[in-house]
Amino acid sequence: MKINQGTDYSALFSSLNTSSTGFSLNDYAQIKNGSYGKLMKAYYGKDSASSKTASSSKKLDETATQNMNAVQKSADEFKEATESVKSAIADGDKDKIYKAAQGFADKYNSLMSSAGKVSNKNVTRLATNLMNEVASNLKLLGKAGFTVDKDGKMSVDEKSVKSDNNSALTSLFGRNSSFSDMVSGKAASIVNKAKSAVNASSTYTAKAAYNNKETSVGDFYDSFN
Repeated sequence: MKINQGTDYSALFSSLNTSSTGFSLNDYAQIKNGSYGKLMKAYYGKDSASSKTASSSKKLDETATQNMNAVQKSADEFKEATESVKSAIADGDKDKIYKAAQGFADKYNSLMSSAGKVSNKNVTRLATNLMNEVASNLKLLGKAGFTVDKDGKMSVDEKSVKSDNNSALTSLFGRNSSFSDMVSGKAASIVNKAKSAVNASSTYTAKAAYNNKETSVGDFYDSFN
């Protein structure tokens, strides 16, 4: 899955109330700090961690495994947070809806941060797909009460979320919502890929070389896209 060249990503790094004049994918190269910068570097295979040889210390392998476990946990929690918003909307309690919406934003931020610390191409590809899905729905998210700042951090405005007849929120997270189903499905895929990567990390060759079967299978799959 490649980044959608036709998607305007400028809203990810500016206020939704600020007019946009367009955003080039080359602008990502200017983002030196934060999880999004790391995520994009990892996605394009430029992360220096990916060039470490099999002679790297065991501590590095343990750190990579811990980071992957963190991604798995964050993705699972984000999926649960998405379902919580849907349940709260069905219940109709505005306080519950706001609390669930806040949880959705917090877990999204946590997942993006965790994904920025790994170099597994399959996981970063899926995380980027999730980011693309958010970017494609920023206008509707803004109407529902969600904003994404210049650093890519999502937040929620309580007054907007609790406003009467918030049709945008229902469109995003209602019973027949394609957005909530889409992001929930992507989160589930990240969980599975992260779990597979951790399992593969325990497989070594006779020379103790790292044999990441998950990455090999993922590279084969990507060759068809």
